[in-house]
Amino acid sequence: MADLDLDLHLALVLGPDEDPPPMDVLRRAWSVYAGELKGPQKPGKRCWGEWVFEIGEEPPGGEQEQIVRLFELGQLRDGEVEGVRKRALESLQGIQATNDAGALGSITVRPRGVAERMRAERETRAAARRRVLEAVEAALSRA
Repeated sequence: MADLDLDLHLALVLGPDEDPPPMDVLRRAWSVYAGELKGPQKPGKRCWGEWVFEIGEEPPGGEQEQIVRLFELGQLRDGEVEGVRKRALESLQGIQATNDAGALGSITVRPRGVAERMRAERETRAAARRRVLEAVEAALSRA
């Protein structure tokens, strides 16, 4: 990225900060550097500039919500569906293993409130991964 200012680069990849460049500057920079900025990423991941300037909307809050939205819009690229499915299954298996270990008492004992909050967070992540898997299965059944 020899010619792209670091602040502009970060704004296009992660989204503008509290003192963003003007939108027309971001749009022009995206039109020039999109090919470089859209390089290899995790399946189902898009940078802010692609969401805003190509997809036409702000990116949804979390990674799983972004993946589901990309499914809804038909915006997943070749090979991404299987990658997204694999990552979601692996994540669910890890969450389940952590829950199982906690149920068996093999995890360091934590204060009750902390353990409950951690379990609730794992359940929230698991629900998001299940939504991704549902979207994958729906897309595969339509294909």
